[in-house]
Amino acid sequence: MLLVLLVPVGIYIYRKFKPAKRSKKLAAEINSYKNLPSLRKTLLLVKTYSYLEAIFLLGLILSVAALLARPQSEILKIDEAKTHDVVLCMDTSGSMTDYIVPSFQALKDLANKNPTDRYAVSGFIDVSYTILPLTRDMVSVNERLDHWIEAMNSTSQDNYPVELNLGFDSGHIVGTDVARGLQGCMRRFGDLDSERSRTIVLASDLEDTSDDKTELFKAAQLLPRYGVKLYVLMPSAYWKENPDIAKVVQLTHATVKDVSSVSSTRDIVSSILRDTLNKDEVKQYAKVDSPQILWALATIFAVLWAVVVVLRWRVSR
Repeated sequence: MLLVLLVPVGIYIYRKFKPAKRSKKLAAEINSYKNLPSLRKTLLLVKTYSYLEAIFLLGLILSVAALLARPQSEILKIDEAKTHDVVLCMDTSGSMTDYIVPSFQALKDLANKNPTDRYAVSGFIDVSYTILPLTRDMVSVNERLDHWIEAMNSTSQDNYPVELNLGFDSGHIVGTDVARGLQGCMRRFGDLDSERSRTIVLASDLEDTSDDKTELFKAAQLLPRYGVKLYVLMPSAYWKENPDIAKVVQLTHATVKDVSSVSSTRDIVSSILRDTLNKDEVKQYAKVDSPQILWALATIFAVLWAVVVVLRWRVSR
């Protein structure tokens, strides 16, 4: 850029201080020529072009100087390739109700320590529904989770559906559909073809009440196909004796965590998230600015300066 600036400066200095050519005409003849109308017009044009040349050159110099010394602001940039998408999926059937609040509390704790990752919460019974959309907006994460935790703690679950506390009117529940729960989690991730780390933390006993398990097994196969890690929190280890549940665990390549008591849920979820979330520095402050205007001004002044120089040289010949 400095070389570009030196070109017009060098030409100007050369033209300004180069030795004048000796005229073969007498001084008296030259003075008499100045009185000719055509010559006066030529001299006026040369003088005008000289002023314009100086103005455009000054504009070019100032534009280039501003471009080199322009102020730059800092913005936070996140290395998306190193971030994680985490979906906490809650089975809200009766047997899993007590595990909802400690799971929410663990997610809130870890999310605030890892604000560069993205988080979502979904629930399912016979259908899947969104509790928290996928986001890294910590204000939304904290507000939504606090709201649902308070709603769950303030209402007796005996005569009040859990789903209503979580913002979903389930209507008439006809069982538990784990396939829809897994499919709902996968939809939370959005574009599955993009290269990202994706994890589902599923709190469920995987007791699917549908008669046909075909859809369940198809949904289970989606996770390894798209590189999604699955952790399953179960209240007991009896799943090994249930062939359907064992097959789901096998198809999803899931890591099963035996939740021996409700009180241990928060610690187990926290442990999973600590192992999953970012350990590398994924955020950096990058210098950013908008030099396009200065580039445009420098280009315009350079073109105008070159045009005026050519015109002045042609007139003064």
